[in-house]
Amino acid sequence: PWIRPRSTREDVAGHWRELDAHTFPELAEATLDAFVVDGKEAVLTGHLSGTVRTTGKTFHSPFALRMTVEDGLIVRHHVYEDGLAIAAACTPDA
Repeated sequence: PWIRPRSTREDVAGHWRELDAHTFPELAEATLDAFVVDGKEAVLTGHLSGTVRTTGKTFHSPFALRMTVEDGLIVRHHVYEDGLAIAAACTPDA
């Protein structure tokens, strides 16, 4: 429910509010495997996991995060993760 394209500052803030509302933040984990910076561009890779409130199911996914920083502000934030694993965790059992 929190995964969709976002383009404004408020949209991005909404992502984190929705993630918090739909998962148990205290059960979330993220590990960082690599952090590469080239000028104003950065790429982070790692693994994340969480538990969905409505189903109680957990998800695990590798991730890559691409960021662009200009004048001290993040102006691009693209996350690549296993959306199918997250969707499966959000789907109630039949």
